[in-house]
Amino acid sequence: VGVRRNGAPIREVLSLRLFSPGLLLYMLLMALSGSVLVAEMGNWMEKILPVPQAIQDVFLQILSAKNLPEFVQRAMLLSVMAPLTEEPLFRGVFQYGLVRNYGPVRGVLAAAVCFGVFHLIPWQAAGATLIGLLIGIVVYRTGSLFAGIVMHAIWNLLPLLVISLLGNQAIEGFGVNKEEVRHIPVGVLLMNAGIFMLAFRGFWHRTKDLGGEKEEEQVSIDL
Repeated sequence: VGVRRNGAPIREVLSLRLFSPGLLLYMLLMALSGSVLVAEMGNWMEKILPVPQAIQDVFLQILSAKNLPEFVQRAMLLSVMAPLTEEPLFRGVFQYGLVRNYGPVRGVLAAAVCFGVFHLIPWQAAGATLIGLLIGIVVYRTGSLFAGIVMHAIWNLLPLLVISLLGNQAIEGFGVNKEEVRHIPVGVLLMNAGIFMLAFRGFWHRTKDLGGEKEEEQVSIDL
């Protein structure tokens, strides 16, 4: 229905184009470092608005795998099913229509807010909005929904790896707080902020030509 209402071919609405494999390293670094920064933002939100024990138990149940079959099952849910169902809607139908009608900045931001609201609970909504904004930029700059799906899959896989394989001990404050809120060390945050900025800058420059073409296309649509 969304594709039909946009009045354009499905390939254009959903940005069904391949992206350069050379961008994968930048995307991986942005996901790794960005997830740490967003996790700390979640820690501060949890400090202000404590997470009910029932919701903590749900998070732990989803992210904790005791054996390989359980890990594969959860990985399929978080890193395959979620990206394949959410990205065509939010970075495909929603973002395409919003960018076309309101321009790239407001369109990508509005799609990210819709993505955050979709997650419903406040401890996920704010972080999901930031994640959605980053994925939206990736899709817009590359012109490829597949890039957004890969970025989403990597992001969702990280907490599963940390909690299931490393027992939630890899980085203090990264994961589900069982008893009291723990914060990620400042040094770790600064290091990840630096990595994220460098990776984002590299990604931005590597997609500069494509971004310019899309901006020219957007101007012609607006006219």
